[in-house]
Amino acid sequence: MRIKLTLLFAILCLNSLAQEPDCPKFRMAMDSGNYYMSIKPTPNYDIALIKFQTAQIAARECNIVIKDSANDPAIKLKEVFKGLQAQRDDAFKQRNRANAALKLAEQKTNDVTSLYWASESEKLIPVQGMRLLEKAYANTKDTNAVRTIKEKTENNFNGSTTHQYLAKFLLQNVDNVNFSPNGKWMVTGNFDSTAKVWELPGGKQHDFLKDEKNISDISFSPDSKWMVTRNQDYTVVKVWELPGGKQHDFLKDEKNFNRIDFSSDSKWMVTSNTGNTAKVWELPGEKQPDF
Repeated sequence: MRIKLTLLFAILCLNSLAQEPDCPKFRMAMDSGNYYMSIKPTPNYDIALIKFQTAQIAARECNIVIKDSANDPAIKLKEVFKGLQAQRDDAFKQRNRANAALKLAEQKTNDVTSLYWASESEKLIPVQGMRLLEKAYANTKDTNAVRTIKEKTENNFNGSTTHQYLAKFLLQNVDNVNFSPNGKWMVTGNFDSTAKVWELPGGKQHDFLKDEKNISDISFSPDSKWMVTRNQDYTVVKVWELPGGKQHDFLKDEKNFNRIDFSSDSKWMVTSNTGNTAKVWELPGEKQPDF
């Protein structure tokens, strides 16, 4: 009898040792993690991650040997990481779709704007209308809009005259424009401080200023026969006779100009310098009276 009781006690002890120790913190963390993993339609992986990490720590503290994979926090953490990655991938896809939709909406807006500009171009003078059509063309990729813009561009050009587009060409990269009193001459000052002379209305270019640099100011005599060019500090002043472009050098030794004026009949020119000294010149002989 004593032997049987001893064996029974030994068996009960072995069963007790084989059972996992009770650890409420582990069980609560695992149950909570499983709950947040089961939420539909979108599991809360962030909180589940914290819960399973807590369960993992509790298992070490309670010396629990995990035998069931369903209660293994390490396996649960792998499922959480997989779910988080899937959520991030889906978020990236949604963001890309949103960006694509935004770009499409922006392009549709540009297409509508380009068509509006094309319509408004017909209300402008041909050169201005062409500039608006160029802007509209660069603003759209829609084939129908491009076709409409090309048609209006063709109509614009056919309804215009050559000199209007020549004027557009002449005024590219131009900083300032000067016209002679009779409207026959136009001088364009460029951003590189050079100047060009054009005969109107044909647009013929005269090249007698091609070697001149740093031109900052241009003036004409009342009869448009004489043209004066000056550099930025007024140290170089030159007189040109139109239409041939002949340069008269009678001012080459004069310095420190601050003003040049012509008489109303264009026969006399007066120069004054910073020393308040004035000189009178007779044109075209360039004679300087001694009065």
